[in-house]
Amino acid sequence: MKTNIISVANLLSLKNRTLSDIDDNEIADLEKKIDDEGISVDKKVFFKALKNYPDSFQFVLNDKSFFNFFTDKNLNKNQFSNDNLVVNVREIQFFIKTFLFDEISFFIDNKMKSNEFEKLAELSGSLRYLPDDLKKKIEQQLIEKIDYAYHSFYPVPKDFSKINYLKNYYFFVLVNNINDPIIEEKMKALFTAVKKYFQNSKGSEFSKQVFAAMKFYEPTDKNFQDEINLIKEKAELSFSSIHFKKRKYYWLYAIALVLILYRGAVFYSAFSEQIPDTQDYETEDYYEEPKIDRYYTNMKYQIDSFQTFLAGFNEKQVRNLKKTSIKTGDNPFETFYNYVSPKDNFDFLRIENDSDYDLILLESNIVYDSIKMPKSAYFIKAKDVLHFKNPGSLSSEVFNVYFGKNLSSFQTESFHLFIRKGSVVENRFSELHPQSKTILKKDIKITDDVKLSIENGDLELKK
Repeated sequence: MKTNIISVANLLSLKNRTLSDIDDNEIADLEKKIDDEGISVDKKVFFKALKNYPDSFQFVLNDKSFFNFFTDKNLNKNQFSNDNLVVNVREIQFFIKTFLFDEISFFIDNKMKSNEFEKLAELSGSLRYLPDDLKKKIEQQLIEKIDYAYHSFYPVPKDFSKINYLKNYYFFVLVNNINDPIIEEKMKALFTAVKKYFQNSKGSEFSKQVFAAMKFYEPTDKNFQDEINLIKEKAELSFSSIHFKKRKYYWLYAIALVLILYRGAVFYSAFSEQIPDTQDYETEDYYEEPKIDRYYTNMKYQIDSFQTFLAGFNEKQVRNLKKTSIKTGDNPFETFYNYVSPKDNFDFLRIENDSDYDLILLESNIVYDSIKMPKSAYFIKAKDVLHFKNPGSLSSEVFNVYFGKNLSSFQTESFHLFIRKGSVVENRFSELHPQSKTILKKDIKITDDVKLSIENGDLELKK
């Protein structure tokens, strides 16, 4: 593998040199040194960067975040100085895009996937000098991480082993360095979910470790910052310990323990009173004690959230679009609606899409008389027919219809984001029918052959 040009410059002892002063004779000496020491680098690229962009090269080489990132070192800030070097931010971005883009892009993908954030946090210290598409890559993958963590708590807690990165303070250093308003809103929701779980589970150790790591995050919203500080103090108190080396001081252990427990009890009581549920950053308090199993009572919110994801986004914000190849009868989703294989010997219902838009038929079971539980989803192309296996009686099932064109996976700035395994956004239509959102909310019953169409902006069912 080729060595990046910053590491090569360091190996050639160029860090403390003025690169613009290097003449042709020194260039020849550097070429010879590369050959003699067997340094694996594209010499044509390296010397093009050195000769044509010496100031930008100098800046990156003497920037603490970039140097440590590209050389895999950990030098302190006293060993760097760009004070006398005047460069344009756009020129630095162009230099990085031209000579270092592929390495950074690969590194971001690799470290995000493996949840290793130390070097990403280091890189984010000079975020303003990165090309826009690299900044967006970091921001979007960070949003996916936050969303995935949020959905591990909400609507019901799941396997926390997959979100251990929340205990890594480098993760929050990275979040803090990005300083994006969309990310801050998502952090509010994540914080609320963790706090609710902490309160509901009477102080989980996982939550305490998350709060301890979160001390490196400083939001712009002062009220949000105050909430973090309150619960951060609670977490730090829980992690406090007093150690005495001499055995004759054992009695001090007991006194210290009593004081800590007393202070913790007083603080916890005050903390509970100072942070009422009305200050949460979610509109619904989904941790109220339910009369029915919480899994069922929370399903309404999750279905509403999924419908907002499908049809409530701003079409002007669509980006990173990847079109999906799919045929009539296929299930376009992985995380929410699953394909349920019917039993044999069922009669077929004929469900025809009589519109000029593709559609997705969402099937749900009704439990406890009124609660919808997602079951299956079926894609039907425009003017095509789905042969739906009828279980004999569909009296306990309800359907919703989602109309649009260009089924794809894409990003938007919406808070509602559903992620498949591998950090891929779920499919949805990038081009919506003008009434898609309204139609999607309409529950319908299907017990016989039917044609689904849109007339006067409303869903029509024809026998």
